Amino acid sequence: MDPQPHQQEFLAPNPGVPLPPSTSTAEVEDLRQQFLDLRTLINAALSGLILLSLSANLVFGKQMLIVRRQIDEQRPNFTRAELEFTRNRDPEIRRFMDELHRYGASHPEFRNTILDRYRVALAQYFALGTPNPASAPIPQAPIPQPPKPAAGPPPGR
Repeated sequence: MDPQPHQQEFLAPNPGVPLPPSTSTAEVEDLRQQFLDLRTLINAALSGLILLSLSANLVFGKQMLIVRRQIDEQRPNFTRAELEFTRNRDPEIRRFMDELHRYGASHPEFRNTILDRYRVALAQYFALGTPNPASAPIPQAPIPQPPKPAAGPPPGR
């Protein structure tokens, strides 16, 4: 593999810099050959990296197509399950949660320990009007304000 014309200037010895007296032309040629070998090795590594990334893109693209097909096939099943839940199970869960809220209204220890623990996880089943005593602000005595200094020059000057 011969160097291209625009690379010749990098490989040619610089006439402004004299070679050390111990450097022979064989050593320069050996360095030039090592440089060319290194460049070939880097080009091969970069080509391999490009081929690897293209292969990964092909694999990911194929997987994406397979998953899309599976989603399209299973979409009616998911829609049917959602409708079944909305019609049957959701009203049952809401009735049960209403009963728990009624029980919690008369038993604060149950409300504080059990219901409040699941308030975040089951937020859609908690009525908007159901108070959360743990999140209510705690009433506090008003804090007296310090007296404002009189306007004028500071004392001691």
